[in-house]
Amino acid sequence: MSQITISLSPELEREIRAFASKNGYGTLSDLVRDALRDKVDGGRGMTYWERALMVRVLQIQEAVCDPGRYGTNEQAIEALQNGYVSEYRRRFGDVNPEEVGADVTEFVHQVLACFDHLQRSAAELDDPELTNEVLFEGYDANTEGEYLGYAGYLYDTDRYRYVAGMRHGMNTHFPMRNAYRRMLTKWTEVSDGESHSRLLTREQVEEVLKARSDTSVPMASMFLPGLD
Repeated sequence: MSQITISLSPELEREIRAFASKNGYGTLSDLVRDALRDKVDGGRGMTYWERALMVRVLQIQEAVCDPGRYGTNEQAIEALQNGYVSEYRRRFGDVNPEEVGADVTEFVHQVLACFDHLQRSAAELDDPELTNEVLFEGYDANTEGEYLGYAGYLYDTDRYRYVAGMRHGMNTHFPMRNAYRRMLTKWTEVSDGESHSRLLTREQVEEVLKARSDTSVPMASMFLPGLD
């Protein structure tokens, strides 16, 4: 991965570090990458052929679809024909300008697999209090929107619905990635690479739950998307 050096005033650095910590960024690099990507993508245009193809697609939709259902594409077509880059996002605001990478989706899968294992183990122990503690909590909509969105997509496509707590509106209003990373570190440790069909003991379940808030537990880099 390439590296660049950025000079900051001490005051700006303090503000950035405080923002990164408050919003669940693992490192300043995570925050800077997000900010730069948003800045670049916000002004990104399309090639002539991309615009031409989009214009034809919208014109076909205008011809064959009910305008009352989809609305008119007239202004979007005009913006594309004239190359008004700043209008693209406004006209196609329902399309995410960024793709959600495999690092994010794999992390969500790992977290849900962990909670599934914890829940099956707690159910076997027949302890209502422990069963309540292993509910999947979700993600923060403000700082972890892509994680929350993908978890919701999995729910919509009938995957992981058996994980207790998995539902729409899983907004924790608090960043959860670091807590989950610590849990995954401990889960991997206590599972010892064995099949997840082998249920965990009470002590192992409690170890993984304790790691959620135990900042002394390291966060395994293999589950740490974008962390330097």
